[in-house]
Amino acid sequence: MEFVLPVSLLYLANSNSDLAKLTRTCWIALAIFFHIATYLVVGPNFVRQVPLLLMLLHGVWHPTIGAAKEVIEPEQRIAWRWRVGYATALLLLFLCAQVWSDISHIVGATP
Repeated sequence: MEFVLPVSLLYLANSNSDLAKLTRTCWIALAIFFHIATYLVVGPNFVRQVPLLLMLLHGVWHPTIGAAKEVIEPEQRIAWRWRVGYATALLLLFLCAQVWSDISHIVGATP
């Protein structure tokens, strides 16, 4: 889910189909619930990832129905793809550092 859903969002960013709306809704709900659950389990150490979550959500969300409907311009799609890609890369780097630290502690290299 962490890799397939964001990539599918990048390719469905300019679509107003039901699949695109469902994909955006699922990804936003999954990200929010995952981060709430992780925050409750891990606590204050997790606060570093909240700005990345906000960047990802802002890059994905755009109104497609009603008075707030926006016309999605190609420049906006490119900016959204870069923003989501950048935030995903930062999040992956943070997760890699966390996994490396966990492995270091498990094998006893770091007390």
